[in-house]
Amino acid sequence: MDVLREEHELYVINHAFKEGGERIEVFKIVVDDRNTPRSLTYMHSITSDDINKEAYGAFNSLAVLSPNKFYITRFTSPLEPYGEASIPFFKMIYDNVMKPTGVYFIEYEPATNDIKMKQVADGFAQANGIAFDLKKTHLWIADSYAKTVSKYERNLTDNVLIKHNEVKVGYMIDNLKFCEFSDRLYTAGISSIYNLEKKMGHWSKVRADHHDGVFSSIIELGIPEFGMGIKRSLVTTELLAPLSGALRIGNFLIGGSPIQDGIIVC
Repeated sequence: MDVLREEHELYVINHAFKEGGERIEVFKIVVDDRNTPRSLTYMHSITSDDINKEAYGAFNSLAVLSPNKFYITRFTSPLEPYGEASIPFFKMIYDNVMKPTGVYFIEYEPATNDIKMKQVADGFAQANGIAFDLKKTHLWIADSYAKTVSKYERNLTDNVLIKHNEVKVGYMIDNLKFCEFSDRLYTAGISSIYNLEKKMGHWSKVRADHHDGVFSSIIELGIPEFGMGIKRSLVTTELLAPLSGALRIGNFLIGGSPIQDGIIVC
C-alpha cells in the first residue's frame, strides 16, 4: 500500500481472487484538527479485465504519483484463493522465468471509469517492492529472486522508467519504504525462499510454531546523491518469520509478516 499525503488518500492492493481478480482500493484518510489520522472512508476500486489480462498475475507493491496515477509491480504468476490448492513452488519459478515480471503505470479516471495501463520497466526475475524518493523523480524497485534493489529515473513526459544502477542486497526482499528523515530505504527479507518452502510447505500452511530455523532480517539501504551506498542488516530474528516489509518511525523499526498475524517492533 501507499499513502498520498497531500491528498489524504490511501491506496491498497486487494488480492480479490474470488471477486474478479486483482484490484486497487482507494480510501480517504479522515484526520482530526491536528492532522492525525482517525479513520478511513472508502472511495472507489480500480480494476478491469484488461488489467488482469495484461498483468497476468498478482500485484505486490505500488507507488502513488498523484491521485489515481501510480506505478505497480507484478511479482508472481496467478494465485489461487487463499487456503485452496496453490501453484507448486517450482512451477511458480518456471512461470516467472517464462513470463518475466515487470512494472506498470496505471492512470484511472473515476468520472468515466476509464483505465490506462502500460508496462514501463521489465527484465525482473520477480519485481516486488517499489518506492519513490521525496521529489518523485526516482524510484527504487526490488527484485526478490535476483536479491537486488535498483534505482530508476522517471521520464517526466511519458512516465517510462530508466534504470540507473543496481545493488546486490543478498536477501530475498519484499516491500520497500523510503524514510525522508534518514534518507534511507528500509525493507525486510530472507536469505532463501527455498529453505523456507522446504521447512514449512506452502505459504498458507505456515503456523506461528513453525518458524524455528528460519531467519528474517530488517535491512537499511543508504541513498547518496548518485546511487546507493551503505547496506546493512539491522535486525535478524526468527520471530514472525518470514518478515515481508519494514519501515522506520522515529527511533523505531517495524517489520510485518505476510503470513503470520503480527508485527515486530525494535
